[in-house]
Amino acid sequence: AAFHHAAGLLHLGRWDESIAEFRRAHRLDPFSPLLNAALLSALVDAQRYEEALAQFSQMLELSPNQSSAWQHAAAAYA
Repeated sequence: AAFHHAAGLLHLGRWDESIAEFRRAHRLDPFSPLLNAALLSALVDAQRYEEALAQFSQMLELSPNQSSAWQHAAAAYA
């Protein structure tokens, strides 16, 4: 439920609230590729690049070949 709520907030441009909800969901399931990618995406969308790159590093440890992680990291560096 937290994931869908966070995604809805992200869609509305409510970055801080969305990130807080994604972090809450992430604490419950820290190994979920979907949650990790969604949190990374939200951080990039909110222009919180340092946090996004830290999240990217965590994702690489879990799943180094996840293409969405690399795409979002590229956006953070751009």
